[in-house]
Amino acid sequence: MRPAHAALLLLLSPVPARASCGCLPPDLWSLVAGSDLVVEARPLPGGALAAADAPVAVEVVRAHKGQAAGRLEVLLDPGWLEDCPAAADGSPLLLWILEGDRFVQEAEQRLAQAPADTRSLERLEERRRRLAGRLVVQPFFQVTCLEPARLEAVGRAVERVDDLQRSGGGSGPRREALLELSEDSRTRELAVPALAWLAHFPGEEFPPLSPTEQARLAGAFTRDPAVDGSTTGLLALLDGYQDDSFDAALLDTLEETLLRPASGPGELFALVEVLGRLLGNEDDDWESLRREVGGPSGEGFTTEQLRRGLALVRERGGRRLSASPEGER
Repeated sequence: MRPAHAALLLLLSPVPARASCGCLPPDLWSLVAGSDLVVEARPLPGGALAAADAPVAVEVVRAHKGQAAGRLEVLLDPGWLEDCPAAADGSPLLLWILEGDRFVQEAEQRLAQAPADTRSLERLEERRRRLAGRLVVQPFFQVTCLEPARLEAVGRAVERVDDLQRSGGGSGPRREALLELSEDSRTRELAVPALAWLAHFPGEEFPPLSPTEQARLAGAFTRDPAVDGSTTGLLALLDGYQDDSFDAALLDTLEETLLRPASGPGELFALVEVLGRLLGNEDDDWESLRREVGGPSGEGFTTEQLRRGLALVRERGGRRLSASPEGER
């Protein structure tokens, strides 16, 4: 399922979507294509939500896709203004906006493709009432609340991707743009999933990454490592590529991440994904890790269970990191 499609399903869910959950990582290409507007904007004073479906007034600072200026009213997750430090200190948010009418039309088309139960139809009618004629911020908090340096980099990336999409530049320019954005730690988490998605369909239009391209990605991670929602996609792109420096950087980063408090559920979910894949099951990371360390208990894995998973990865040797698990069985 493409992340843009996941956004639509999340908006149809019976509870507000929070992107701090362990959801599919958003990819830049799908996010730009699935947004009518992408803007930097500040919530206006007094713009706190009175109700979950009340619009928030924001002031557009800069538009990266589409034409927008001045004051907009948007629907967004009410917890975002409380959870985002940028909103508290007056810094801009990066809003990925979908026209409510378009969302409703796409949702209607999806429901028309398969028999819909009464609950689905009722939910669609509820969304039609809430969203028609309004602007909806897509539910990806981790690419909405950004520190200034990352916001600037992601904003430029949005403009670059939007230009490519409007010009129909072809797979070559798209591939190179995503490779370059995957080399930048500020945009890696958005670009790697887009590149990994294309790599799922290798062919004449998009051949597998060359060793030189794999070396670019491995080298960029080694210079500036971080475990996030893109790391399992990066491992898939590096399948069969061996690089001791990359392996060491990944292990050290996993250990450093486990030694400090998690930044949120998204980081914990990324750790589970990565450790599960390194322990040999890239199709069901959660089950793979659970079998090895005896979890999860309660709602998720404990820090100690994750550390045990990392110890097992170290015991089995570094080659498993960038080599295909299938190739070692």
